[in-house]
Amino acid sequence: MNVAQATLPEESNSALTAVRAVFQSFQEALVLADADRKIVWCNQGLVDLLGYELHDLQGQSARILYTETDDFILTGKTRFNRAGNPAQQTYAMAYRHKDGNIIQSETTGWAVFGDDGNVAGYAAIIRNVTERLKVETALSNLYAISSSQSMNGPEKIDAILALGSSFFKLPVALVSMIRGDTYTVLFSNSALMDIPPGTQFKLGSTFCSKTINATEPLALHAADADGGDCSHPAYK
Repeated sequence: MNVAQATLPEESNSALTAVRAVFQSFQEALVLADADRKIVWCNQGLVDLLGYELHDLQGQSARILYTETDDFILTGKTRFNRAGNPAQQTYAMAYRHKDGNIIQSETTGWAVFGDDGNVAGYAAIIRNVTERLKVETALSNLYAISSSQSMNGPEKIDAILALGSSFFKLPVALVSMIRGDTYTVLFSNSALMDIPPGTQFKLGSTFCSKTINATEPLALHAADADGGDCSHPAYK
């Protein structure tokens, strides 16, 4: 169902219809609910963000979007109720994608008033800040490790490797030293196999040789496709 062509139920208030008209082509995710917090419309931005089509949501309680029932109840008490503060508010909230994944958001919500001056419904713009929060958390953890007074140098390196492996979702992180044609592993964090410090390879048969020979920052996201030696122990 194309949400851009979907129509509100006939009984929906004209004020909500006006909001829909304004935000129909809005790229950020927008959802409209009636005064009872039942969803009446969403734009393509919300479909892209949370995976729900309008026919999945129309007539459903907005509870379907929240990860926790308590969050839905709390926002109803503090923001989305006829007697509450009708002013526009921005707050952090977690929502659940249709596939089950959690989306961390910065949400801006406000009450929509009808011609009679009463609350006709509610509108919310949802911005995905999941990746931004991951980066901010990683940087905070990195600072905490590097400034720690209780960890020595090797312990800090081990902790930073573990942090990097977790953040980039990679099974192996290494600190190595290159002297001449010899590549030596100094520190290792590996979920695949034991790579003890002191393990050595010939530089020419490692992927680091590509990095050293490059004249600019280099990332190999598919080493085999970039001409790497797939038979080399470092690749295996």
